[in-house]
Amino acid sequence: MTNAEIIATTFDALLDHEVTLVIYGRAALALGFDNVPEAVGRSLDLDVILPFSEAARIEADDQFWAAQQQFC
Repeated sequence: MTNAEIIATTFDALLDHEVTLVIYGRAALALGFDNVPEAVGRSLDLDVILPFSEAARIEADDQFWAAQQQFC
């Protein structure tokens, strides 16, 4: 399991509702493709874009921010 998979599944397990995230960078490659270079799977973070259209909802989502704090 890649670091991106560990982060994504752990974050998902901490939430009881759907959250839309746009993942980019090496984590996106690790999650979206098979047979990526080994260095891609060793990425230590999950870079995301929070859609502006979801900003107010995400800002008010205490569970989202509590889950995010687990990785700081």
